[in-house]
Order: sequence, then structure tokens, then C-alpha cells
Amino acid sequence: MTVLLELTQVHTYYGHIHALKGVSVRVDQGEVVTLVGANGAGKTTTLKTISGITRPKRGKVMFNGQDITDMAPHHISAQGIAHVPEGRRIFPLLSVRENLEVGSWNVKGGRGIISDRMNQMFDMFPRLKERINQKGGTLSGGEQQMLAMARALMMAPSVLLLDEPSMGLAPVLVEGIFEIVKRINEAGNTVLLVEQNALMALEIAHRGYVLQTGEIVLEDTGAALLQNDLVRKAYLGET
Repeated sequence: MTVLLELTQVHTYYGHIHALKGVSVRVDQGEVVTLVGANGAGKTTTLKTISGITRPKRGKVMFNGQDITDMAPHHISAQGIAHVPEGRRIFPLLSVRENLEVGSWNVKGGRGIISDRMNQMFDMFPRLKERINQKGGTLSGGEQQMLAMARALMMAPSVLLLDEPSMGLAPVLVEGIFEIVKRINEAGNTVLLVEQNALMALEIAHRGYVLQTGEIVLEDTGAALLQNDLVRKAYLGET
């Protein structure tokens, strides 16, 4: 397997708060890797550190063999890392089409390539095509999540960072979102997934890491973590 993204002994702080304490994570090309853990464990901070929003004090972030630890966020994005943040963060006053166009900011090749990408997104997310001229803020929560994912995919990233894609969604929609994540991966996209729904995340993940208070305490295949007693008790609600 080709290592696409790797964090080595990363320490990240918020002021005096030591948020990540020597986190090491590897994502191979073509994988779905998930980070699971309680609120405040450091999952979102890990993604923000990768995408340059938060800078680590120590450690290294490598992407495609290049050191991106100190690179600016827009340069990291241009390298091929797309970040779908917690809470979706779509542009509520822009239409679906306009949100997708924003996602194509670094696409080279002119309008034809952008149009082709947009059609690919509509094939993957037919609901968005039905609402192409609708403002993002008027979409349902599930539709906004689809739009946030499609906007990130418009840049054809090498790695998609997904932060809590099922957050705030009705249970009936959550399964659909995870099916979409599976389809995104089957289409050839590498995914690093942060998700509090540990059961569904591990079911679709090739590998997973368990974070506790800023430290990796477990690493294994998704299937093995589903059978791990600690994981079952702490994150799957089993006694």
C-alpha cells in the first residue's frame, strides 16, 4: 500500500491546553480510515492540524511524500487535501450551483472541466441536481451535508477529510450518509473520517484509531475494533 498521509508524533496546543499528545496516524491510498473517540478527544483537532488550520508545536505531517507541517491552509488544499468541516459550513446565501463552483477554485482546464465535475457530483448526489438553483441555507440538514461533501469533491482531492458527517441528522438519514461515504471511497477516493457514530464508522472503515484525551490508545482494522471489548464498552454502548 502507498502511504498517502502520515502524522508522526504530532503535538498540538490551544494556548496552554495540550490537545494532541504525540498522535501518529497513517492513511494509505484508497483506504477509509476513521478516528473514533469521545467529545474533546482530539479528533477534530487532528483534521485541523492536517489541513493547516491549527499548527502543531512538534511532530510532522507528510502528504504524498512532502512535508506539509508548516504549509498554509490554501496551499495544503491545493496539494489535494479537501476538508469537510464539522457543521457543514456551506454558503447559505449561495445556490447549490454556486457552492459547487466555489469548490472548484483550484480546478485547471476551464469551464468544461468544471461542468464535467459538476455533472459527476449530480450523478453521485441526485438530490442536489433537483435543487441546483436553491439557496444552500434552505436545504435540509442531510442535503446540506451532501452539498458540503460534493463541494469538497469538486476539487478532485487525493484525500477527503470528513468531520462528523452524520452530526445533527435524523437517524433515517444517517445510514444514507454512510452509504455515500462508501460510494465516494469505491469511486477511488481516500477518506479520513472523524465520526462519533463509532459503530457505523468502523463498519465502513478499513482501519481505525481510537483517541482518548489527545492520545492514540488503539489502532486496528475496522472489523477488529468492532470486536474489541474496550471499544464495545466505551463507544458502542455495550456493557
